[in-house]
Amino acid sequence: MGTSKRILTAAFALILVAAGRAADRATIITGADLADGSGAPLRRANVRFVNDRIVAVGDVTPQPGDALVDGRGLVVAPGFIDIHSHSDYLLLEDGDAQSKIRQGVTTEVLGEGRSVGPNLGQLPPRRVAGKSWTTIAGYFETLEKSGTSVNVAAP
Repeated sequence: MGTSKRILTAAFALILVAAGRAADRATIITGADLADGSGAPLRRANVRFVNDRIVAVGDVTPQPGDALVDGRGLVVAPGFIDIHSHSDYLLLEDGDAQSKIRQGVTTEVLGEGRSVGPNLGQLPPRRVAGKSWTTIAGYFETLEKSGTSVNVAAP
């Protein structure tokens, strides 16, 4: 990029959208540089959100009633993937994952260090935040029931 720019990921933008917005009202990030994830050079673009969905990117014209976020000097980028995450147990304690999504991380790849899937018959069931499981599938079922704001994968 050459110059120092702050990055506003789509995930963080959705936090802005959700904060006090009425349903079905649009929010537009205007004048940001867009990194679309394809490797193409940055391009100036507006991004329109309705509720929690990106509905238009490019030359988006604000409409009356739209909330505007000034994106000048910012880069809008897709969410980032943390391929070396140690959040396995933290996600069960705090599924909001604020420390991750505020940095733009939208996907966590688990499996670094001890596995969340205990070896049947060799290790006792894992227990975190009053929840327990005996297999990696059980971990994902527990996580899904608890809820989390990030996507989660394991090798």
